[in-house]
Amino acid sequence: MSVFASQMIAWLTTAYWVVPLMGSAVCGLAFLLGRRFLVVKPKQAPDEDESALAASLQGVTRDRRIAPRRKGNMVEVHVSIDPDEPLLLGLIFDRSVGGLGIILSQPLPKGAVVKVRPRVGGDSQPWTEVMIRSCRNDGSQFEIGCQFQQMPGWSQMLTFG
Repeated sequence: MSVFASQMIAWLTTAYWVVPLMGSAVCGLAFLLGRRFLVVKPKQAPDEDESALAASLQGVTRDRRIAPRRKGNMVEVHVSIDPDEPLLLGLIFDRSVGGLGIILSQPLPKGAVVKVRPRVGGDSQPWTEVMIRSCRNDGSQFEIGCQFQQMPGWSQMLTFG
């Protein structure tokens, strides 16, 4: 037998090289199994119908308001257009720190400044000035979007719900 062959047999029969080989094999197996079972798979490309719907809704679902609206209990309010005219009765259907959403039985002109106060407190409640920003017909009633002329105090905001 040649010297080379005897050296190969001696090298294969010694155990010191088995430890790095086994460590490398276990590491490689752990890597492959981890890639197979733990990696999040990329999503499939959306169908044409879904991408068309997403494109048509882009921008529609975003709210451009500075302050979010809050829904809650409807609060009855008196609305004064002019001191000489009778008070209108309305309902607050949403509110924010920027203004109120009021339901009325008659339309109000955009840009008009009116006064609003909760009905519950009566004459003891202070009036709050609001500007009419929008007026939408909702069948037999009108949804009026109002913006505060001056931010009311916290205690006054609580009276609006």
